Amino acid sequence: MQKRWNLWIVAFAYLAVGCAALTIEPVDYSWGIESVLPVAPDGAVTAAPRTLAFNAAPLFRLELGEMPRSGKPVIRVIRNRAGHYFITAPSFKHVYVFTAGTGRLKLLRNILVDPDGMKKPAFNQRDPFIQLVNGDRTWMLTEKGISGGN
Repeated sequence: MQKRWNLWIVAFAYLAVGCAALTIEPVDYSWGIESVLPVAPDGAVTAAPRTLAFNAAPLFRLELGEMPRSGKPVIRVIRNRAGHYFITAPSFKHVYVFTAGTGRLKLLRNILVDPDGMKKPAFNQRDPFIQLVNGDRTWMLTEKGISGGN
C-alpha cells in the first residue's frame, strides 16, 4: 500500500512540474477587425460575447473633458498580434495603446494623430501594423507609435 501511495506522489509531482513548464507559442492575439462598442452614460463598455469589458469614462474625460451628454458615443478597439489594445473614438486626438494585465488595461502609450480631433476613425488589421483611417488620411501604427501614413 505504501509503494502505491509513493508512486502516486511521484506521478503527481512529475505532472505538476511538467505542466508548469508548458509554453504554447507563437500566439497571435490580433483581432481580424475592429470592434465598435457602444458606451453607456456611465462610461461602461461591454463587448459581446464578453471578450472585453472596461470603463471608458477616463478616456473621454482625458480627451473631451467629460462623457458626451448627447448621442450614443462609441469607441473603436482593435488588438494587434502582440496583444496590445488600440483604442480611439470620434473627436479623439489620440490613439491609446494598452497592454493587458490581470484584470486591468495599462496605458503603454498615447499617440497623437490629429490635433483637431478625428471625425470618423476606423481601424484595420494590416499585419504587422494597425491601420488607422480617418477620412482620406491613413496611419500605420504599432505599439511604439506611427510608422507611416499619408
